[in-house]
Amino acid sequence: MSLRRGMSRLQLSLSSQVLVAIGSVSAQWATLEYYMARTTLRCAEKFQNPLSDRFKKVPFFERREAFRESLTGPSVPPEVKEAGLKLIDQIKVAEQRRHIIIHGMASEYTTAEGQLPEEAPSILVAREHPKHWFAERFTLAEIGGIADEIADINGDLLNLYFYLYEAGPRPGSD
Repeated sequence: MSLRRGMSRLQLSLSSQVLVAIGSVSAQWATLEYYMARTTLRCAEKFQNPLSDRFKKVPFFERREAFRESLTGPSVPPEVKEAGLKLIDQIKVAEQRRHIIIHGMASEYTTAEGQLPEEAPSILVAREHPKHWFAERFTLAEIGGIADEIADINGDLLNLYFYLYEAGPRPGSD
């Protein structure tokens, strides 16, 4: 017996522009998680610090804390520690904005051609959950800006990662 009666698929009524913007936030965050994990492993290896048990946990904040712990050993150079801790602060800020976009339900009104009309001031992103209720409005540019913010963090994270493999400039040597 099929549970699907009537409607066989839910079509989202979001324009291509909104889907691309939300997808960009998601793709940039996936990149951040990947390189944060790789950098955590490299710090533990290069500076002979024990890998934190938090590294294997599912919640992101645990893995972010494992990254922080990988930077605290006595043999971690000050410039690496400073660069890593700065990244962690930036990640925390971006994490909250990313959470709203990825875990919220986006709503908009599109034209018959599926485009977001010029007069549309914003996209409503809402979530109803006992612990995490929110409703915020974003312009398409603001959602794209969140993806760009994460991309900038990714660039700095990748530079740190390359430095740890002696394939990039020393952090803070701009």
